[in-house]
Amino acid sequence: MLYALAFALMALPLFHWFRTENGRRLLERFTAWLERPGRIFLLALPIVASEMALRPGWPSTHAFIGDWANVCSYLIIFVYGYVLYSAAGRERPPSGTGGRPSSWPHQTVIVAIAFHLMDWEVSVPVKL
Repeated sequence: MLYALAFALMALPLFHWFRTENGRRLLERFTAWLERPGRIFLLALPIVASEMALRPGWPSTHAFIGDWANVCSYLIIFVYGYVLYSAAGRERPPSGTGGRPSSWPHQTVIVAIAFHLMDWEVSVPVKL
């Protein structure tokens, strides 16, 4: 909860700006741009850049203070959540599939990336 509170306070000026006329126009252009097939996967690039730049110096400790690699990655994901949620107010939020319903391979990849970014360990019991 501390992460969510801190991210909300840090991003509050940005979210407030998104509610202005200029901010709404930017969000509309951005979400329209995301509607082209495959572009939604480009949202991973800032996260990858953050990980590549910060992870060598700050390994994952899940400490709120001093774990800059996780804080930056999670903050980017937090802002993406706001942007994509605000796009849901449109007739059709960006799916990255050119207007077609998102297919199960896309959904599987997105879930796999989410598990990786959140450092969740997923174990499947195997009977031998």
